[in-house]
Amino acid sequence: MRLTHFTFLRALAFVSLAIAPLPTAKAQARSVLLVETARNATEPYTDRAVAIAAGYRRVGRDFPSMGEHWLSPRLIVEGVFDVSRPAVLTYVTIEGRPTLTGVVYAIPLAPGESPPEAFGPDALWHEHNGTIDEEGLLAEHHTMHTSATGTRVAFLHAWIRIPSSDGIFAAENWAIPFLRLHLPPPDHFPIGAARALSLLSGGKAFFLDLAGSSAAPTVSASLDQCSAIAGKIVSAARSAHRTLTVDDLRELDAAWQSAMTAIAGSVKAEIAQRLNGGVPPHVH
Repeated sequence: MRLTHFTFLRALAFVSLAIAPLPTAKAQARSVLLVETARNATEPYTDRAVAIAAGYRRVGRDFPSMGEHWLSPRLIVEGVFDVSRPAVLTYVTIEGRPTLTGVVYAIPLAPGESPPEAFGPDALWHEHNGTIDEEGLLAEHHTMHTSATGTRVAFLHAWIRIPSSDGIFAAENWAIPFLRLHLPPPDHFPIGAARALSLLSGGKAFFLDLAGSSAAPTVSASLDQCSAIAGKIVSAARSAHRTLTVDDLRELDAAWQSAMTAIAGSVKAEIAQRLNGGVPPHVH
């Protein structure tokens, strides 16, 4: 699977933008044009060495559902919304090399100020209070606006180079664990299945940090059991030269939910909920 030839991206942008109605056809066309503009403008950064030469630097960790964030301090300080000059680039290591997956717009906001509306109502801006680095440190992202005072920064992810499980402007992209394993992401899948797959490509360290050091040994054992099941499912699919089936996805989700249920019972329900994206695990 080669990520350099996503010929469906333009159609993906149209589909994503059609999920929620835009005020006018003209506004919809403008949004699609802006997505294409961002893609063309960031083409040089498919070579990460070019991004580094342009001043982008990595902040935070590699997230299972977002990859790495590479931030331009200069563009952050400028604080200007320019579709062709995103403040943050996102990369995921696929087939052993860094792959540009999308961009993040980061705009400092004054008190009472709202994020730009250029991309229309589909644009899921989320706000952070505090330092810019928090974008690369939070476990989960939320789209609600904050009423807190002090430093406010609005962020907007745009997955302009890979498929996105929840639309091109989603804050998180759980198609990434599939791509890391060279598996085509299904059109629909339970996020638990993607979380289980992420354990096969370095995701365990993220979840252990999220759980906290005191819970890590117990959490680690549950994640290892889930990872073993995920490994067998992926191995079977590869041996048969097929994609993951609906039954595979259900089994992956069941393995993840079972691990979360075990963690909830042996450690704390709050920790299981934290690892499960803020929602309690469900029993299959």
